[in-house]
Amino acid sequence: MTASNVPAWSDRHCLVTGGGRGIGRAVTQALLGAGARVTMLGRQALEAQALAALAAHLDVVQRLHAMAADVVDAQAAAITCQATSVSGGEVM
Repeated sequence: MTASNVPAWSDRHCLVTGGGRGIGRAVTQALLGAGARVTMLGRQALEAQALAALAAHLDVVQRLHAMAADVVDAQAAAITCQATSVSGGEVM
């Protein structure tokens, strides 16, 4: 990629499911590092809290919204998507 075709992540709000561990956590950290606003969903509240603590340490806490949610439940997923848009703006 050249500098001219790199996305402007600072203009983006990204939703990452499974963001509390593994690949999802790595993606969340990469997006935060690139300047994006991120809503991270994890099934365990402790995972969301741990990532929020890491974000505070990295001084990116204002760009992270960590939530405990299970997107397998359709009703919970709909509520989560609505809350995501309210908290961080439209998801790109």
